Amino acid sequence: MICQVCDKLSHSAKKCYHRFDVTYHENAATSNNLHSLMATTNAVSESNWHPDTGATHHLTNNMANLNLRSEDYTGTDQVLVGNGASLHISQIGSSILTPLKTPFVLKQLLIVPKIQKNLISVQQFCSDNVVYFEYHNRFFLIKDYSGKILHRDTFKDGLYSFSSLSDTLPPYALTAVRASYQIWHNRIGHASFPVLQKSISAFTLPVAK
Repeated sequence: MICQVCDKLSHSAKKCYHRFDVTYHENAATSNNLHSLMATTNAVSESNWHPDTGATHHLTNNMANLNLRSEDYTGTDQVLVGNGASLHISQIGSSILTPLKTPFVLKQLLIVPKIQKNLISVQQFCSDNVVYFEYHNRFFLIKDYSGKILHRDTFKDGLYSFSSLSDTLPPYALTAVRASYQIWHNRIGHASFPVLQKSISAFTLPVAK
Protein backbone atom coordinates (compact mmCIF):
# COMPACT_ATOMS: atom_id res chain seq x y z
CA MET A 1 0.00 0.00 0.00
CA ILE A 2 1.30 3.45 -0.96
CA CYS A 3 -0.16 6.56 0.67
CA GLN A 4 -1.64 9.02 -1.87
CA VAL A 5 -0.74 11.95 0.39
CA CYS A 6 2.95 11.41 1.21
CA ASP A 7 3.84 8.57 -1.23
CA LYS A 8 5.21 6.41 1.59
CA LEU A 9 4.57 2.70 2.05
CA SER A 10 2.46 0.76 4.58
CA HIS A 11 -0.39 3.15 5.32
CA SER A 12 -3.39 4.70 3.54
CA ALA A 13 -4.24 8.35 2.97
CA LYS A 14 -6.96 8.03 5.62
CA LYS A 15 -4.33 7.32 8.30
CA CYS A 16 -1.63 9.65 6.99
CA TYR A 17 -0.22 12.11 9.49
CA HIS A 18 0.02 14.79 6.77
CA ARG A 19 -3.53 14.53 5.40
CA PHE A 20 -4.68 17.82 6.99
CA ASP A 21 -1.35 19.61 6.69
CA VAL A 22 -1.74 22.17 3.89
CA THR A 23 1.89 23.30 4.11
CA TYR A 24 3.07 19.73 3.59
CA HIS A 25 1.12 19.45 0.33
CA GLU A 26 2.51 22.75 -0.93
CA ASN A 27 6.10 21.84 -0.02
CA ALA A 28 5.74 18.40 -1.59
CA ALA A 29 4.37 19.90 -4.81
CA THR A 30 7.20 22.39 -5.13
CA SER A 31 9.93 19.87 -4.30
CA ASN A 32 8.92 17.03 -6.65
CA ASN A 33 11.09 18.30 -9.50
CA LEU A 34 14.09 18.68 -7.19
CA HIS A 35 13.71 15.13 -5.96
CA SER A 36 13.54 13.75 -9.48
CA LEU A 37 16.94 15.27 -10.27
CA MET A 38 18.70 14.27 -7.06
CA ALA A 39 20.89 11.14 -7.00
CA THR A 40 21.75 9.49 -3.69
CA THR A 41 22.98 6.14 -2.41
CA ASN A 42 20.89 6.41 0.78
CA ALA A 43 17.59 4.56 1.06
CA VAL A 44 14.41 6.52 1.76
CA SER A 45 13.93 4.53 4.95
CA GLU A 46 16.84 3.79 7.27
CA SER A 47 17.49 0.03 7.32
CA ASN A 48 19.88 -0.39 10.27
CA TRP A 49 18.92 -0.33 13.94
CA HIS A 50 21.04 1.65 16.41
CA PRO A 51 21.25 1.00 20.18
CA ASP A 52 20.59 4.28 22.00
CA THR A 53 21.20 4.67 25.75
CA GLY A 54 19.22 7.93 25.73
CA ALA A 55 16.02 6.55 24.17
CA THR A 56 13.10 5.54 26.41
CA HIS A 57 11.36 3.55 23.63
CA HIS A 58 12.24 1.80 20.39
CA LEU A 59 11.58 4.17 17.46
CA THR A 60 11.15 3.69 13.70
CA ASN A 61 9.38 5.39 10.79
CA ASN A 62 8.65 2.17 8.90
CA MET A 63 5.38 0.28 9.50
CA ALA A 64 6.95 -2.86 8.02
CA ASN A 65 9.09 -3.10 11.17
CA LEU A 66 6.00 -3.93 13.26
CA ASN A 67 5.97 -7.66 12.51
CA LEU A 68 4.20 -8.95 15.65
CA ARG A 69 1.35 -6.55 16.34
CA SER A 70 0.41 -2.91 15.84
CA GLU A 71 -2.35 -0.48 16.68
CA ASP A 72 -3.08 3.20 16.24
CA TYR A 73 -1.61 5.38 18.96
CA THR A 74 -4.40 7.43 20.54
CA GLY A 75 -2.46 9.07 23.38
CA THR A 76 -1.19 12.62 23.54
CA ASP A 77 2.49 11.92 24.20
CA GLN A 78 5.10 12.90 21.64
CA VAL A 79 8.77 12.04 21.17
CA LEU A 80 11.16 14.77 22.27
CA VAL A 81 14.41 14.74 20.24
CA GLY A 82 17.79 16.40 20.72
CA ASN A 83 17.00 19.69 18.98
CA GLY A 84 13.96 20.23 21.20
CA ALA A 85 11.36 19.26 18.57
CA SER A 86 8.37 17.10 19.50
CA LEU A 87 7.53 14.36 16.99
CA HIS A 88 4.11 12.78 16.45
CA ILE A 89 3.55 9.07 17.24
CA SER A 90 1.21 7.33 14.77
CA GLN A 91 1.38 3.64 15.76
CA ILE A 92 2.56 1.46 18.61
CA GLY A 93 3.36 -2.24 18.54
CA SER A 94 6.03 -4.86 18.94
CA SER A 95 8.42 -6.79 16.77
CA ILE A 96 11.14 -9.41 16.69
CA LEU A 97 14.72 -8.54 15.81
CA THR A 98 16.39 -11.68 14.49
CA PRO A 99 20.07 -11.09 13.77
CA LEU A 100 21.76 -14.41 13.02
CA LYS A 101 20.48 -17.10 15.42
CA THR A 102 19.18 -15.27 18.50
CA PRO A 103 15.78 -13.55 18.31
CA PHE A 104 15.21 -10.45 20.45
CA VAL A 105 11.83 -8.95 21.25
CA LEU A 106 11.18 -5.23 20.72
CA LYS A 107 8.28 -4.17 22.94
CA GLN A 108 6.74 -0.69 22.95
CA LEU A 109 7.98 -0.02 19.42
CA LEU A 110 6.74 3.40 18.28
CA ILE A 111 6.10 4.49 14.70
CA VAL A 112 7.31 8.09 14.46
CA PRO A 113 6.94 9.24 10.82
CA LYS A 114 9.53 12.04 11.11
CA ILE A 115 12.26 10.11 12.92
CA GLN A 116 15.40 9.70 10.81
CA LYS A 117 16.97 6.61 12.40
CA ASN A 118 15.70 3.29 13.74
CA LEU A 119 16.57 3.49 17.45
CA ILE A 120 16.64 0.72 20.04
CA SER A 121 16.22 1.76 23.65
CA VAL A 122 19.10 -0.01 25.40
CA GLN A 123 17.35 0.03 28.79
CA GLN A 124 14.09 -1.37 27.41
CA PHE A 125 15.90 -3.94 25.25
CA CYS A 126 17.89 -5.21 28.24
CA SER A 127 14.79 -5.38 30.43
CA ASP A 128 12.64 -7.21 27.86
CA ASN A 129 15.33 -9.74 26.86
CA VAL A 130 17.19 -10.09 30.20
CA VAL A 131 20.55 -9.23 28.62
CA TYR A 132 23.21 -6.54 28.77
CA PHE A 133 25.33 -4.67 26.20
CA GLU A 134 29.12 -4.58 26.13
CA TYR A 135 30.63 -1.86 23.95
CA HIS A 136 34.09 -2.01 22.34
CA ASN A 137 35.82 0.44 20.01
CA ARG A 138 34.86 -1.43 16.80
CA PHE A 139 31.97 -3.69 17.80
CA PHE A 140 29.46 -4.39 20.53
CA LEU A 141 28.25 -7.57 22.23
CA ILE A 142 24.95 -8.65 23.73
CA LYS A 143 25.32 -11.15 26.56
CA ASP A 144 23.02 -13.00 28.92
CA TYR A 145 23.78 -12.89 32.63
CA SER A 146 25.83 -16.09 32.49
CA GLY A 147 28.24 -14.19 30.22
CA LYS A 148 27.27 -16.11 27.07
CA ILE A 149 27.57 -14.01 23.89
CA LEU A 150 24.19 -13.94 22.15
CA HIS A 151 25.06 -11.45 19.45
CA ARG A 152 27.95 -9.42 18.05
CA ASP A 153 27.53 -6.53 15.66
CA THR A 154 29.40 -3.65 14.10
CA PHE A 155 30.52 -0.08 14.64
CA LYS A 156 30.20 1.81 11.35
CA ASP A 157 30.07 5.47 10.35
CA GLY A 158 30.28 6.54 13.98
CA LEU A 159 27.34 4.38 15.13
CA TYR A 160 26.82 0.95 16.67
CA SER A 161 24.36 -0.86 14.42
CA PHE A 162 22.18 -3.94 14.13
CA SER A 163 21.37 -5.27 10.70
CA SER A 164 17.82 -4.46 9.54
CA LEU A 165 14.72 -6.42 10.49
CA SER A 166 13.71 -6.97 6.87
CA ASP A 167 17.14 -8.32 5.93
CA THR A 168 17.37 -10.73 8.83
CA LEU A 169 13.96 -12.37 8.92
CA PRO A 170 14.33 -16.11 8.36
CA PRO A 171 13.33 -17.50 4.93
CA TYR A 172 10.14 -19.51 4.56
CA ALA A 173 9.27 -22.33 2.15
CA LEU A 174 5.64 -22.50 0.98
CA THR A 175 3.80 -25.48 -0.48
CA ALA A 176 0.44 -25.72 -2.25
CA VAL A 177 -1.89 -28.71 -2.01
CA ARG A 178 -4.95 -29.29 -4.17
CA ALA A 179 -8.16 -29.77 -2.18
CA SER A 180 -10.99 -32.19 -3.01
CA TYR A 181 -14.54 -31.15 -3.92
CA GLN A 182 -15.63 -32.18 -0.42
CA ILE A 183 -13.04 -29.89 1.22
CA TRP A 184 -14.04 -26.95 -1.00
CA HIS A 185 -17.70 -27.72 -0.20
CA ASN A 186 -16.89 -27.39 3.50
CA ARG A 187 -14.77 -24.27 3.03
CA ILE A 188 -17.49 -22.43 1.08
CA GLY A 189 -20.07 -22.92 3.82
CA HIS A 190 -21.50 -26.24 2.52
CA ALA A 191 -22.70 -24.65 -0.70
CA SER A 192 -24.83 -26.59 -3.18
CA PHE A 193 -23.04 -28.40 -6.00
CA PRO A 194 -23.98 -25.83 -8.74
CA VAL A 195 -22.74 -22.96 -6.53
CA LEU A 196 -19.58 -24.91 -5.71
CA GLN A 197 -18.90 -25.59 -9.41
CA LYS A 198 -19.46 -21.94 -10.31
CA SER A 199 -17.15 -20.74 -7.50
CA ILE A 200 -14.39 -23.16 -8.49
CA SER A 201 -14.66 -22.09 -12.11
CA ALA A 202 -14.88 -18.34 -11.40
CA PHE A 203 -11.86 -18.25 -9.09
CA THR A 204 -9.86 -21.06 -10.74
CA LEU A 205 -9.60 -22.94 -7.46
CA PRO A 206 -7.22 -25.95 -7.52
CA VAL A 207 -9.17 -29.19 -7.19
CA ALA A 208 -7.75 -32.66 -6.67
CA LYS A 209 -8.81 -35.14 -9.36
